[in-house]
Amino acid sequence: MEEKQTVKFKKDEFAIRESIKKMLGKGKVSKVKIEYTPVGEKVIISTNKPGLIIGRGGERLNEIAEYLKKNFKFENLHLEIDEIREPEFDSQMTLPLDWKNSAL
Repeated sequence: MEEKQTVKFKKDEFAIRESIKKMLGKGKVSKVKIEYTPVGEKVIISTNKPGLIIGRGGERLNEIAEYLKKNFKFENLHLEIDEIREPEFDSQMTLPLDWKNSAL
């Protein structure tokens, strides 16, 4: 019984990660971490350009929060943006750039 709940829980986490990457664009997001605390849920989005995700005045961040609250039923959601200082060492950040420039 507990195994079914664990599998459902992991599927939900995967759906959250994929929807965030789809919403923001796969080339902009390196990884999405989800932490569950006693107070609420914390979603940490790692990127090399946090300004593109936050938006002017935080409007894009609010849009992401409303989308997650509506579709995934988060009660007390806290979004955090983590900046990647050296994106050339992150495979998720360099792959789209190299893939577009490579001649196949």
